[in-house]
This record gives sequence, structure tokens and C-alpha cells, in this order.
Amino acid sequence: MPTPQKKHDTCPTCSPDEKYAIYTRVSEYDEAGKFAPHWQCNNCGRLVPIKTRTGFVPGRMTAAQVRTIDRLKVRLPLHNGEFADKYEWKKFETSMTDYGVVWLTAEHGRIGDEDTMAAVLCRDYWHIAIGPRGGLKFATKPKWQIENRRV
Repeated sequence: MPTPQKKHDTCPTCSPDEKYAIYTRVSEYDEAGKFAPHWQCNNCGRLVPIKTRTGFVPGRMTAAQVRTIDRLKVRLPLHNGEFADKYEWKKFETSMTDYGVVWLTAEHGRIGDEDTMAAVLCRDYWHIAIGPRGGLKFATKPKWQIENRRV
């Protein structure tokens, strides 16, 4: 989600009576040559650094993401439906993006379908995006959501 180009906030320099000033996004480089975006007050020109997410380390999952993946591994097998004795969860794979989202790929198929055409053609794959704070978004809809929709 892109950062908005303008914001309304108090400026202690030009509006000490707690009235709002308009800030505009300015992208500048600091003394070390590192890219540092700032908010600039339209009245007095005061620069305020844009807050970024702290604690983000590329390639490492947050505690909330690990907790969510553990919960999904326990709860997804409960959604096998009426043919629970004929289907099983084959594998759960995770992959990390550069911007902090973890993708969980869950594979679901018939019991004993390894090395058959059913392993290639009849398995279901669920792709679930897990955000840095543990929020979920299904990229592919689970069958119980597709079957129960209103037409």
C-alpha cells in the first residue's frame, strides 16, 4: 500500500495551539547518501522522518506469523468435510517475500494417490498469505467458501 502524499498533523513549530498543519511527502537523501523519505510542513518547512516498521528483518518470520502457521497446521485438517476418511493433507510449504509476507501453500489430496495421475490432476492447493501481524488472506478460496456462496 503506497504512502499517502499528504497528511494532517500538528506542527509544534508553526501551530503551538494544537491546530492541524498540512504535511507533504518529500523524498530526500541524508548526509550518508541513504534514501530517507520525510514529511515537510507546508507552513514552516519543518522536516519529520516517516516512521517505518521497526523490527523487520527480511527473510525472517515474525512471532505472529509463526503462531498463525502453527494454528493453521492444526485447524486446516479439521476441514476435510464428509470424506475425511478418504483425504489427507500432503504437505505445508512456506515461502517468504521481500516485503514481510509469508505464503503458506497447503496441498490436499486422496490417501494413497502418490505416483498416480490423481497426484497430478486431483489435488487441491491452497495459497494463504500471512501478514507481519498474523492476518490471513486466502488467495485461493477453500471449497467450503465456494460451495456455500449465494448465486
